[in-house]
Amino acid sequence: MEHFKNINKLNSAMRDLIIAIRDNQKISSRINSDKSMRFALYECCKNKYLLNISYNQTANGDYSFQITDNVRIGEKGYLFLQNTSAKRRVFNFITKSIWGILLTVIGSVITAVIIYFLGIN
Repeated sequence: MEHFKNINKLNSAMRDLIIAIRDNQKISSRINSDKSMRFALYECCKNKYLLNISYNQTANGDYSFQITDNVRIGEKGYLFLQNTSAKRRVFNFITKSIWGILLTVIGSVITAVIIYFLGIN
């Protein structure tokens, strides 16, 4: 992740590449001009989000790719798109917020009950 400031930026770049493949766009110009996009493509290949792309790491730590005409999105790639979609992120945020509030309320009630029964004032 040395090319990105946080995991969300890496995920965004990976999403862009996967969506470009899905939409039958060429990604060569994106990866040739941007080292961080090459890293994102490497992560897509390593995690089997994109299939039929060969890659190697060069001596200077950069990546080179052989992209065939038969590039396709793997099952893990579709799951990645689904799990990192805006709707999913909003749903996860709301769910975590609700659980946080509920746990805070439950913790407060339990604390109040313990204090009441122990007679601590």
